[in-house]
Amino acid sequence: MPKSSIAFRIVLTGVFLCSGFFYFNFAKADWSNHLVISETQITGDQTTNDFIEVYNPTESAVDVGGWKLHKRTQSGAEYSIKVFSSGKSIPAHGHFLWANSEDGYGQGLAADETSTASIANNNSIGLLDDTDVLIDALIWGTRHINPFFEGETSSTPANPGVSQSLERKPGASDGNGEDTDNNFNDFFLQTTPNPQNSQASSTPPIVGPVCGNDVCESGENQMNCSADCGMPPSGGGGGSAPYEIKSGDILISEIFPEPDLTKNEKEWTEFYNSTNQVIDLNNWTIEDNTAKLKILSNIILSPQQYKVLDSGDFTFTLNNSGDVLILKNGSTIIDKITYGDFEDGNLDDNALRPGKSKSIGRQNGIDTNNDKNDFYFSLIPTPGQANNLDLSASEENGQSASLTSSIFISEFLPNPKDAAENEWVELFNPSLTEVDLSNWQLDDSEGGSRAYIVTSGIKISPQNYLVLGRQQTKLILNNTFDSVRLIRPDKTIQEQIDYKDSPKGASYAKNIFGTWAYTNNPTPGLANVFSSDEEREENDDNFKQTGGDSDYKPIELFDLSDLSENDKIIFQGVVVAPPNMFAKTYFYLNGLQVYCSRCDFPPLEIGDLVEVKGLLSSVLSQHRIKIKQPEDLVIVSVRQPAEVKSTTISDLNEDLIGSLVKIQGQLIDKQGNKFFIDDGNDEVVVSISNKIDIDKKIFKEGQEVIAQGILLPDQIGWKILPRFNSDLIIQNNSVMETVEADEPLGKNAEINNLSSSIGNLWLKLTNGQATKYLIFIAATLALFLFGLFLKLKKAL
Repeated sequence: MPKSSIAFRIVLTGVFLCSGFFYFNFAKADWSNHLVISETQITGDQTTNDFIEVYNPTESAVDVGGWKLHKRTQSGAEYSIKVFSSGKSIPAHGHFLWANSEDGYGQGLAADETSTASIANNNSIGLLDDTDVLIDALIWGTRHINPFFEGETSSTPANPGVSQSLERKPGASDGNGEDTDNNFNDFFLQTTPNPQNSQASSTPPIVGPVCGNDVCESGENQMNCSADCGMPPSGGGGGSAPYEIKSGDILISEIFPEPDLTKNEKEWTEFYNSTNQVIDLNNWTIEDNTAKLKILSNIILSPQQYKVLDSGDFTFTLNNSGDVLILKNGSTIIDKITYGDFEDGNLDDNALRPGKSKSIGRQNGIDTNNDKNDFYFSLIPTPGQANNLDLSASEENGQSASLTSSIFISEFLPNPKDAAENEWVELFNPSLTEVDLSNWQLDDSEGGSRAYIVTSGIKISPQNYLVLGRQQTKLILNNTFDSVRLIRPDKTIQEQIDYKDSPKGASYAKNIFGTWAYTNNPTPGLANVFSSDEEREENDDNFKQTGGDSDYKPIELFDLSDLSENDKIIFQGVVVAPPNMFAKTYFYLNGLQVYCSRCDFPPLEIGDLVEVKGLLSSVLSQHRIKIKQPEDLVIVSVRQPAEVKSTTISDLNEDLIGSLVKIQGQLIDKQGNKFFIDDGNDEVVVSISNKIDIDKKIFKEGQEVIAQGILLPDQIGWKILPRFNSDLIIQNNSVMETVEADEPLGKNAEINNLSSSIGNLWLKLTNGQATKYLIFIAATLALFLFGLFLKLKKAL
């Protein structure tokens, strides 16, 4: 055989081997070969009915002594649920049950392991082996900052309701072991939970809805179940009495109108089912300003499910500068969005234009019929899952960025001196832009008066008040005890204020420390006023809650510089970095460190508003409060917005120490866990803790990055401590590389360049983009090997 033919066969074999390597490296079977989280319930008949079921789909028993269940909250805080006892095992094709009650499920089923931990909405849970290797993960609800496993978040199932569970689908002839790393596809909503422990026999679970159980379940409208819910009419949601579709049930939740064609991107539009009904969109239509109808078919949305249609599904193309999208059921407009410069008679309420390769998304399923207030820039496009929005960037463009978190109840009068009809409730808008309150609700306690729905067009000006009287709202507030609730258009409670024993003529109002007190000086439509006696009385109550000491002085952040070491203070702030994120002995409020040598903190999450009482001190130029006992810390409320202070590096200063800051600049150097970022005027160090799962390999010198985290002093000036992987973002992934003009590339440089390109592609592959780059890699290898073959042939 000629030598050239031998060389050709060697090269050809190499191409097949390399292609085979990439193919088999990324092939993944749907049927799991490892333990999987198979079912979970977060809310039973009682709060102690939480459970997590683990399934063993393999042919051998697995010793799980020392294995762990952990949970992470939406904000990224991690907690231990349970470490399994030594000697515990899961039989082949068997189950293992953890619960937070002795009877496991409230039905007499014994749990294999118990603890007092709990799981809740928007959590993720991880199963780790005895070496802390993650074996499986499940995430539900809205998108998480720091999930256990990013692959599990491509799409997430909705939060299960009371006495419902999420159960994994069967992946073979027995047991529920399907694992495609897509929780939304792998799990279904179980209306009758079916937990099993290690003593239960292994039988395949019932998949999907059950006919004849008198429950209208997700997906049942696709079945011929006349004995149960039956086939609904087109556009219906199931049930013997068809659900009546109304505007806002299906929402346009995210749009991507300006793709980068050089990246093979497509336009797409995302829809969201905001109801608790299964809704069939068959024969619905979607159109733009050209009125070119696209008739929808074979689209059925389960409750809180997303659906994405791209440009290949439409008969029209969205305009980059601005357009309108209209979703209709017959002649009824279900939802409509205008963005950019599209002229619909009122440009002021158009959503912002996203820009190339960017999307805008709806916040929390809210629809106030004001697109400018409802839609925000996305941090990253999230087709098919909960939106990840950049509220600060949106606010810089004139939006009321914290629409759902800014408006609050500031004062109300439940027991007037004169006629009861003179009761009123006051709302306040602390943002810098006007907020439309259309379709918001005001209500008293559950089961009391009928809720008042705010009429369309009622708005609150920036930094202003809105007073709603009883004659308008028809709300009747009790004098002895009651609640005032502010409810968002998506029916979630924005704020609830409980009160009791209201004095005649006194209003209940929020003071400067965010706590509530009665005042004999009602000020409807104006800033709240307290007499010194009323303030002292309220502060005394606060001291009693936190251990009681009249020597402690309530202070604001700007007062700290005027105080001395060991001054006794009370401070309220929002948690931006909870305990154990950086250390066990301290955590960060926004601008202040809280320290306890005993590490005796309650469970805290980002966004918790807390009040701490202790001694003022300092460490490394940062202010610190030292507390001695758990009673020195009180959680005032949860889910408060944590202020992020966007600034330039040169504007970083002592007043920002301990605060959550965000900067942008070029990555100029990497030294282990330290990244050096320069914005052209100054430099800052980003110091990455070993506890944070950030893939440092994907960051290259020359990239434009956004860094967010806690600001502290450093040897060169300042350093930023990121809290999660999402606190460090590549803004511009292009890295400029220059070659000296008098130095030709040459063969070695060509090979080095090819090696560098393959290395960059490999990084992308390891980040879950194998499908996109597989063909390109194979083609690159083939060209390289073919060139080598030609050189060999010539040499031979």
